Amino acid sequence: MFALEDAAEAALELPSFLQGPALLLANARSALTLLIRTLAPRRVWLPSYLCQSLLDPVRNSGARVDFYAVDSWLRADPATLEELAADDLVVVIRYFGFPCAGDVVARAQHEGAWILDDACQALLSERPDDRQLTLYSPRKFIGVPDGGILQIPTGIELADTAFDAAPSRWWKVSMQASRGRRRFDDGVGDRSWFTAFQESEARSPVEPYAMSGVTDTLLRGALPWSDIAQRRIENFATLLERLEAWALFGHRPAGVVPLGFPIRVPDRERVLARLLANDIYPPVHWPVPADVPRRFADSRRLASEILTLPCDQRYVRSEMERVAALTLDALGR
Repeated sequence: MFALEDAAEAALELPSFLQGPALLLANARSALTLLIRTLAPRRVWLPSYLCQSLLDPVRNSGARVDFYAVDSWLRADPATLEELAADDLVVVIRYFGFPCAGDVVARAQHEGAWILDDACQALLSERPDDRQLTLYSPRKFIGVPDGGILQIPTGIELADTAFDAAPSRWWKVSMQASRGRRRFDDGVGDRSWFTAFQESEARSPVEPYAMSGVTDTLLRGALPWSDIAQRRIENFATLLERLEAWALFGHRPAGVVPLGFPIRVPDRERVLARLLANDIYPPVHWPVPADVPRRFADSRRLASEILTLPCDQRYVRSEMERVAALTLDALGR
């Protein structure tokens, strides 16, 4: 979680994820719920490797859910889109900011299905031209208390109405976490922000509520987007120098701004414990939801081995070198 940003001046140019027609919702779940209710697809195709927060709004919408296969290297298999039809919605995830499902997109385009580019982990990566709809979650990259963005290409009509404000209890707790993290980063607060963050995650709404004015103002403010992107790219490169043998992505294509540095380790829990003991907090993206059929064994194998090392804009090269050294030590190398 990132500390609340400070953007006092308006930006001269909007970031790409705010350019063009877009709906600004409370979070990505809100946006996805609205999309499914509007399109009313025959069924929604989801990748077998995904998080519960993506699955929940689809299930809650009442839509039929099917899965297509993603292997242990995050490669999607279009052949598993069985009986794909023109009135289906296919969700593709740009895992960690990287393109991973080109063949699935091509298959969906061929069949005339709706395509949702889940770019929640790819806020600052270049947007492919072949997506029809794109979903963003700025909280994964910068310090805002809420926010989900659904970009809508010209020619696609979605409801453009005034949405209700998000539940005040949830938003206040989320804002409390953001402000608390700011005080903690400034050295004048404790770790109580994390408890508030956990509560806000547990209460995160699924209904289509509006983005807060605070987040809207910050996203349109003069944040150093190019510096944020460049720092992430440089930090990813530093980790790759030392940890390429364990990296899920052995290179970074042009236009990709990484969410983090995912690695695969056979003894994940032991390695994680060693890193936590040294104040390094790598998340696990993700435990595979129970709803995903057991036949998708590769996705479950990856979920048992993956670990995401931080490489965001808060860190400099020396800190990345420390992370790499401690990771190698935990791996026994």
